[in-house]
Amino acid sequence: MGLRTTSVVAVCLGLTVGCSADAGGMRMSASTGGASGGNAGGQGGAAGAGGVAGIAAGGAGGASGTAGAGGSIVDQPNCGAVEITPVVEFSPGNILVVFDRSGSMEDTDFNGMQRFAAANAALVAAVEPYTFPLGAANPDSMGCNDPLTLGTILFPTGLTLLCDPVVPFEQAPNITWRKSTEWLPTWKQFGDNPNFGMGTPIEFAFMEADRVLTQHVGQLEGSTAILFLTDGGSTCLPGSPTPDGMGTVADANQIASKWAAMGVHTHVVSVQPGGSAYNDQLAASGQGTSINPANPQELEAAFASIMRETATVASCDITLEGGRLRDLDGACALGTVLLGPTKLSCDPANGFSVTGESSIQLHGTACDTLMSGSALTATFPCEVVAPE
Repeated sequence: MGLRTTSVVAVCLGLTVGCSADAGGMRMSASTGGASGGNAGGQGGAAGAGGVAGIAAGGAGGASGTAGAGGSIVDQPNCGAVEITPVVEFSPGNILVVFDRSGSMEDTDFNGMQRFAAANAALVAAVEPYTFPLGAANPDSMGCNDPLTLGTILFPTGLTLLCDPVVPFEQAPNITWRKSTEWLPTWKQFGDNPNFGMGTPIEFAFMEADRVLTQHVGQLEGSTAILFLTDGGSTCLPGSPTPDGMGTVADANQIASKWAAMGVHTHVVSVQPGGSAYNDQLAASGQGTSINPANPQELEAAFASIMRETATVASCDITLEGGRLRDLDGACALGTVLLGPTKLSCDPANGFSVTGESSIQLHGTACDTLMSGSALTATFPCEVVAPE
């Protein structure tokens, strides 16, 4: 699981919009993702890409705004509906991604795909659920916090030697620690132009990662882990002189063992067909997992699993913001709670229950699915919601 603290942050999952119709037009409360405007007839704004947009206050002629990707507005006859923000508590996490961009990553033998392209797409897909949409209002201004922090060390950075030191973490093309929403666009820029190098100097990549962890791990909040992506063994020989003659090449297994003693586990994901004993041993030294996925779907699942272990949902007790329920039985019977695309039933075994005027709880398989990282939204008819 990695080094963990007990601090908890609140994270808004799902892109939610609250709106209700009244005689003077529409009023709204919005969380990350967007909102819509309307007129006296209660017409909802169209869903689409974009950030939070305001609406005209009262009366006909209010301009229709836009909703962020994934947002929705559900209007019912006469009354309308209120989509309330479910706030999920996360324990924050940090992942240092050590990523192989050696020339062999251009090979196209990973289930018919280029090794790098498959790994790049899978990593992007695994990180995206932890990000906020581009164009949305600053999540921190709405009480939401991005739970996942990432940093990246890319290797090799040399073009002439099989065993060459990597550039410091603070220099490009590496990506220094940042929240996933900020990290992902920077990573995508690298993914568009990976600039493959020579050799697979794993020891030097681990030596630099060790410097970074030694310097920063005490400043990071929550669990910390290493995600090491490679397609082969090292082209360095531990104990041999470094190219500058000023030291010797460290043993990556010893470094991983040191991290494990710090509570930082090393997870090794290999896109080399058949895997390698070297990678298995490295994961064992780091008390992490060694994963050799057979296809892009398994590769994405491997990345997602490591992230779920690191930035974890702290509880299935959910606080509702942006509205207060006045009829708990009615909210149970008429509410629409979606976990990803799946509608949950009001069921204390494997669905949700309404536990208070500002809270719901997920149970059984629904709780397990939330823990796996699925987005949560909640919509209730306005007759069960107390007026503002």
